Amino acid sequence: MKFINKVNLSSDIWGAPDGVASLALLQVAQAGKSFVYVARDDVRMNLMGDSLARLSPDLRLLDFPAWDCLPFDRLSPQGGLVGRRIETLAQLAAGQETVPTILLTTINAILQRVPPKSYFTDSSLVIAAGQATRDGETGQALGPAALADYLAGQAYLRTDTVRETGEFAVRGGILDVFPPGQLSPARLDFFGDDVETIRSFDPATQRSTGAIDRLILRPVAEFMMNEATIARFRTGYLALFGATASRDALYESVSAGRSHPGIEHWLPLFHDKMASLTDYCAGWPVVLDHEGDAAIAARYAQINDFHAARLAHGNDDAASPYRPLAVDKLYLAEAETEQVFANGKACRLFAFAPLSDKADGPSQAKDRASAPQGQDAGGRAANRLGKVEGNSAVPELAGLVTAERNARKRPIIVGCSSPGAASRLADLLAAYLGAAALQPITAMDELAPGGFYVMQWPLETGFQTDHLIVVSEPDIFGQRLSRPQSKRAKGDDFLREVSALETGDLVVHAEHGIGRYEGLTIINSAGGDHDCLHLVYAGGDKLYLPVENIELLSRYGSAGGEAQLDRLGGAAWQARGARVKGRGRVMAEQLIKIAATRYKARAEPFIAGDG
Repeated sequence: MKFINKVNLSSDIWGAPDGVASLALLQVAQAGKSFVYVARDDVRMNLMGDSLARLSPDLRLLDFPAWDCLPFDRLSPQGGLVGRRIETLAQLAAGQETVPTILLTTINAILQRVPPKSYFTDSSLVIAAGQATRDGETGQALGPAALADYLAGQAYLRTDTVRETGEFAVRGGILDVFPPGQLSPARLDFFGDDVETIRSFDPATQRSTGAIDRLILRPVAEFMMNEATIARFRTGYLALFGATASRDALYESVSAGRSHPGIEHWLPLFHDKMASLTDYCAGWPVVLDHEGDAAIAARYAQINDFHAARLAHGNDDAASPYRPLAVDKLYLAEAETEQVFANGKACRLFAFAPLSDKADGPSQAKDRASAPQGQDAGGRAANRLGKVEGNSAVPELAGLVTAERNARKRPIIVGCSSPGAASRLADLLAAYLGAAALQPITAMDELAPGGFYVMQWPLETGFQTDHLIVVSEPDIFGQRLSRPQSKRAKGDDFLREVSALETGDLVVHAEHGIGRYEGLTIINSAGGDHDCLHLVYAGGDKLYLPVENIELLSRYGSAGGEAQLDRLGGAAWQARGARVKGRGRVMAEQLIKIAATRYKARAEPFIAGDG
């Protein structure tokens, strides 16, 4: 069934608001074409990926997010995000795209240089259950000890307990490892040098969850820390910044074979040469999101501003100077970006309709003649539903369905954010159209002319074409307003809470988890001194929390207690919180059921006898 006008990637596509844009990309992919979609930001990338996955569950999607830190930052990107990047680059480097593939990325990601393809083709190790694993270069069998040395050289972090991406632990003939791109860590049970079994396990409970036949160990970072790469870094760093740079904390850490916060911002010094994302998918067309050109200009302005700030103030902290690389070492030059998105090489999406072929006058005809030429996908803004009953447009939606059935018989889809929202909407519409009026579907190929459907398709606004009407949940009920509640410490408790902490106490930060309090310190920032609580996390990561935000902390257990510290920016703390919330919901449901059973329970009245 036809939903939008036929389009291709040979020229720009107009009339493509969010929902129509996903249908247009789906149409191109179903025609057998692989391509790169470049979103304005991560939110837009994730929304497009979610829409495409729901519209066509069998469609092959790869995502390549940008680092979640600022240009030339002192912080490293989050490990799980780096794992997603590595998994995508490794799959593209392998060159095994036998089916049409959509690579979803962002402007921030495509403007940044990446390691060359050889880094991933030469640095991946395949482990199969029931046989020995051999080093690809030496042919040596890798038992637990040798495999541990290999992982350490691949920048994996050795810990007592594996909980995060990029960690490994060895206990006799058992090796636990959490490779990037995997949903859960794996436990390798050795018999001599042979891997007897491979099992996945839950990082929270450490219990096995299932057997695995094959495991791919990819690099855990976009650089390796071995003798060759350390020597390359040292040579390049001193050549750029002079002999006095040998006393920098970054230089000393790398020389000792240790990682350093923000080390990724000197990534080019670990490689002979760098590549671009488009080198991994040569020949693939590029599709640029609506308003993408403005986002590119804004990103380059941000990169140059942060680089200039580092050059101006990088040496303000004499104990830890910051010496940034040149912009074009880590990011594409603007001329290179212009080549990627040049007219004729890239297809741009526009949410607006093209100018009408029928000009009303000389000025309109001139505007139309000078406007970029392209294709019209046929998407237009949907007729706005008025709130005629409280805050709901359900009655008007029912009227729209009736009118469309009697007229053009275009199918109507209501896109809801969740199955629960779809169920509530069906109950509301039953009073107007009958109990079975709204039919749930999971894919677009289930549509029929004149039908009225609901599917899980999170859209901000609806749209219409000559062949389809889509209504979003906000069109019916309005935008959701989120007002997060914040907890503030009372002024009279402020000093008491600070003085109650002692050096070495374990504390729990609401967002980052368990850390160790190491005392108060003064941080000079933005021209002023600030009292901060010094917290240390796993791996030596440090967090300085302003004392006025002490309400984010709580004490952990009793004095002198021991606990596994969380990794700053890791996902384990959030995962534990989500599990606790899930258990709380289960308990709440059970208590509600018990209360309901008690309320409904009836018994014969007991009448006391005389006396």
